[in-house]
Amino acid sequence: MIHSKFSLLLLTFMSWYDSCVSCPAPEPQLPGDPGTDVEPAPDTGEEDTADTTPPPACDFEEVEPNDTPDDANEMDTELWACGVLSPDAGAEEGSPATDFVKFTVPESGWLSMWGRGEDIGSYANLQMNVAFNRDTSLEFVGSIKHSPGTSDPRVTIPVEAGDVIDVALSAENFGGTDQQLWEFLPTVLKEPPVYWTMLEIEEGDEVENNDARVDAHQLLVTGDSVYGVMGVGDDTDVYLIDVPEGSSTITVDIEAYDAGSPLDAKLVLMRDNPDYGEPDESRFIVERSNDNGREADLAPDPRIIHDTTVGGEWRVEVENVGTFASRFNWYVLHVTITDGPEDEE
Repeated sequence: MIHSKFSLLLLTFMSWYDSCVSCPAPEPQLPGDPGTDVEPAPDTGEEDTADTTPPPACDFEEVEPNDTPDDANEMDTELWACGVLSPDAGAEEGSPATDFVKFTVPESGWLSMWGRGEDIGSYANLQMNVAFNRDTSLEFVGSIKHSPGTSDPRVTIPVEAGDVIDVALSAENFGGTDQQLWEFLPTVLKEPPVYWTMLEIEEGDEVENNDARVDAHQLLVTGDSVYGVMGVGDDTDVYLIDVPEGSSTITVDIEAYDAGSPLDAKLVLMRDNPDYGEPDESRFIVERSNDNGREADLAPDPRIIHDTTVGGEWRVEVENVGTFASRFNWYVLHVTITDGPEDEE
């Protein structure tokens, strides 16, 4: 009885399989196809008003014309501006294309300004000229052509709330191309970019400034870091260094360009000449100097490391070998004196 029922079931299955083995596979029905329950959206006759405008390339896209200071685009700090330098846009033949932006500093502190060209694939070889307005007085900060590791300009200066900053962005490579793109970001730093332990004292008891080697009066010892400024018409600052007797290693280094200063600095380390007064003997003996060159391309700040067995009062001179004189040419001079190598027997 069980065998008969099983045979009947198997026979039924085989009959069904034979009848469907050549059946076409069912085609899937997509929404909106005839025969489905999903209907297309009704046509209301109204136009599609969806905004298809591409998003802006930055927070403040340039608005032409902006190739003169009077037409400068106004922007805010902490936001990006961007544009394209057009050699034919109002520039005289043979002169670089220029776009101008301006903004007001919202709070006192340190202002960092960053122009990007190379970093975003531009051929402009971007240059940034910065002018500073305070109390209706205009002062030129400098012409910034590069920053550490890149040909894109970057500069950091101390500012006060309410200062108005004018920036001219220009292309040194101005042979016509549509790839002269630029981006610009001004931002107020939360902390100073450098650390110092004292300020430069320009005037002494017997001298009016520290601009000459014979006028050096501020004494520095190991561990001192002095913040100074190369003011307008001030090409050098000279300091005294107290070097102990015996074998010593003197290290003096400048922190400026690497931290955003427009200053291109040179260091000179010297000491008094004990034979001064004799024929052909100079007042000072220059032991070492370090100069990265005028407008040094991407070079770091100068440093001198010198071993000596001569103690006493030495001098270190900070020079401005750059093109521009500005009270924004700030620096920090670090002095470290350690035990030197053992005297040779």
